[in-house]
Amino acid sequence: MQQIHNRRDNNQPFADGLYLDIELKGKYPPYKSLDGKLGARLMSIGKRENEETSVASIFLPVKNSRWLSKKLDKYEEPVTEGKKPKNQTLINSIETISSATARSLFPSKEEYDGLRPLQQGCFEIWLDVVDDAEIEKAKRILNQLGISLTQRSFLKFEQVTVLLVNATKEALDEIPFSLDYVEAIRCYYSPNVLLANDEEQREWADLILDDVVQNVNDESVIVGILDQGVNNGHPMLEPFLPDDRRATVIPNTNVFHEGDHGTGMAGLVEYGDLTEFLGRHGHLEINHALASVKILSQIPNEKHLYGKITEDAIVKAEELGAKITCMAVTEEHERNDGSPTSWSAAIDKALFNGGQCDRLMVISAGNTKPDTIDADDYKTTLINSSIQSPGQSQNAIVVGAYTKMSVCEHDGYTAIAPPNGVSPHTRTRWFWRRNTIKPDIVMEGGNVAHHQMLGNCVLPELDLVTTCPDFNQEPLMGFDATSASTALAARLAARIKTANPEISALSVRALMIHSAAWTNEMKSLSQSPSGIMKYCGYGVPNEQRALVSNDTHATFIVENELIPFKADGTYKEMHFYALPWPKELLEQMYDETVKLRVTLSYYIEPSPSFKSDYNRYRLSSAGLTFDVKTAHETKEQFIARKNKLRPVVEKGKNDCNRWEIGITLRGNSTVQSDWFECTARELAECNDIAVFPQSGWWKFRKIENVHNRIKYSLVVSIESAETEIYDAVRIAVGQVIPIVL
Repeated sequence: MQQIHNRRDNNQPFADGLYLDIELKGKYPPYKSLDGKLGARLMSIGKRENEETSVASIFLPVKNSRWLSKKLDKYEEPVTEGKKPKNQTLINSIETISSATARSLFPSKEEYDGLRPLQQGCFEIWLDVVDDAEIEKAKRILNQLGISLTQRSFLKFEQVTVLLVNATKEALDEIPFSLDYVEAIRCYYSPNVLLANDEEQREWADLILDDVVQNVNDESVIVGILDQGVNNGHPMLEPFLPDDRRATVIPNTNVFHEGDHGTGMAGLVEYGDLTEFLGRHGHLEINHALASVKILSQIPNEKHLYGKITEDAIVKAEELGAKITCMAVTEEHERNDGSPTSWSAAIDKALFNGGQCDRLMVISAGNTKPDTIDADDYKTTLINSSIQSPGQSQNAIVVGAYTKMSVCEHDGYTAIAPPNGVSPHTRTRWFWRRNTIKPDIVMEGGNVAHHQMLGNCVLPELDLVTTCPDFNQEPLMGFDATSASTALAARLAARIKTANPEISALSVRALMIHSAAWTNEMKSLSQSPSGIMKYCGYGVPNEQRALVSNDTHATFIVENELIPFKADGTYKEMHFYALPWPKELLEQMYDETVKLRVTLSYYIEPSPSFKSDYNRYRLSSAGLTFDVKTAHETKEQFIARKNKLRPVVEKGKNDCNRWEIGITLRGNSTVQSDWFECTARELAECNDIAVFPQSGWWKFRKIENVHNRIKYSLVVSIESAETEIYDAVRIAVGQVIPIVL
């Protein structure tokens, strides 16, 4: 407080509160307790200094200066036996409290540490205010500190304001003592830096290549790119794509690249967005490789069904070693009912692969053209832009686009979509008559800019950066839309498979969806999960969560197969699993909130027909779905609820309302993910899960003429608010045995 008084006395800008760094022990401390309108406001969470502690930066207004003292007073109040003291979790987690600095407000501490004295740089300042008067006050204070705003100086969203400024390190150091409610300070990295001119592009390409550790061998995961061919002469792609892993399935064409699309896809699959190298510290290790199969050519040829071409390409990619394929080619025509096409059904057939279900494919949802977007109401434009064929595929992962890019450097232009919102480039399934969940996920696809006089356009700073086929002149180029999203999704699939080589394609697919979540901006799209999912499916995958568990988040995978039908068409098998819950630990956790998430992944054998509304002619060979025992029914009641051949005296009752997505909506897809939250004591009783069949066209055929066997992957995770549960779950997992009924 003395520092605030000194700055006021010296006529310097002063903050109306203190920034504090609170060191917390435990891998997942109670951050929510540090964020409230009547007390402290959580500004940022620093990277963990070690495995045991993290640092949260808060802003404590002067008027709430006794916030922590009040919590301590409550903590020290006597409690009855068996009850916890108030604020125990927070108070017991605190290790130290100290004054925060500008470094505390950098999400990436390495960015701050890399700043040079007295050197001007470009930064984003994120303010946890949206009031116009407060924003103007912040601008005046920044000007007093010698921090200048750029021409396109700020973006205002519902919950945050982003200011783009030029400043020195010394000026940034004054911010914690001068400005209220600073959520974060970030270095601003513009793709324009990478794309400035040909000579600088070549220098950047060389620097990036020097920063990469190539760890590719004969056992590496290979991603097949189905496109116009890839220029593997590019120095950044040559190590990962030899000549003998290029092919074509188009008659009378060679394997050489045409256009720049395939090469752009390859760069993102291998490296991700190259803009991220601007802020990278340390090397990037690349463990997966590429294959290229040409499915599109500018050379006129006899017309072919694209379903057949794609099916041939998937097989060819597998011959080249690629079990994962990606394709960002769609049909221009929109089919608003969501019914299967010959193209989407051919993909489903190729992935089912005679019942082996050993291939994974990611495809794009298709793009909305920038000049058709209503900048004032772009979400309505997306509602009217339906996912294009072959996005109706049930077995492939269909990828839409969202964006974190929102800062325009060009004068007069503003970004249409807010940060963490759905991208204007993407497409949706609002008008589909079939209530399936598509897209499955969204990945970064860039943004679109708008000028009041000049209209909409794509700007370099709102694009990703990838490899360009004309590498001798321009080795790097901008890339966007659902093509970019699809390439990033394929990269994620390769990284999951590399980290877990023993799991199946079905499990890789399941983990991608299982790790996905909606951003706060996505949650504001609709009041119902169904409405949100029409835009963005299950949301944005979390790579770290997809790759590994942690102390408070334990995930286990069961891979199995089920025979759905008897010869007479009645159901034959359903699987019951006793979930590996550490029951004693959960009971000790009392009313601590825990989250259960379940994802079921399987493939169907397609049988498309224009009569598919009739049960006898369904597209799906057979379906699967899952359910979890409630806390208020016995195991026998749960089994009887799903199996009429196991009656009980008193039937159990399901609790359909506990699920976030809902049984009906999730059940329409071949990858189904859902979750609910409850107390630990309740979850201790929800210790059984069932996987059971649903109808399909196999049911109406002679059993000896169909596969009648469904492979599936079941992914289940339990997440606690604070208690470390991973080890207890890991020990119990070895006891998971299915009961076949």
